[in-house]
Amino acid sequence: NVYYINNINTEDPETASRIAEIEDTVSAPNKYFLGYDAVMVAKQCIEEVGLEDPAALTDAIANVKDFKGLTGTLTMSPETHMPDGMGMFMYTYDNQTPVMLEEFAG
Repeated sequence: NVYYINNINTEDPETASRIAEIEDTVSAPNKYFLGYDAVMVAKQCIEEVGLEDPAALTDAIANVKDFKGLTGTLTMSPETHMPDGMGMFMYTYDNQTPVMLEEFAG
């Protein structure tokens, strides 16, 4: 009766393929994917506004819309500085195999 929540759908074929690429070296793909997406959002915003104006960079990151990342499509909330609509997925285990129980829309 072990349950856990994840921010990625490990049953999605594209996500499963990406997990398979890193599973020998990364123990927590969801954290790896979130970290990768955060860095890529920052990279995109730096390319757009540069590094000379910190306020412009902060504003660009807070207003990211429809960024296609490893964790899905991200749109930032300027109010909370968190991704809007990030879904969560509840899993249990069948022996050692994760089994999705439910998806919660963000």
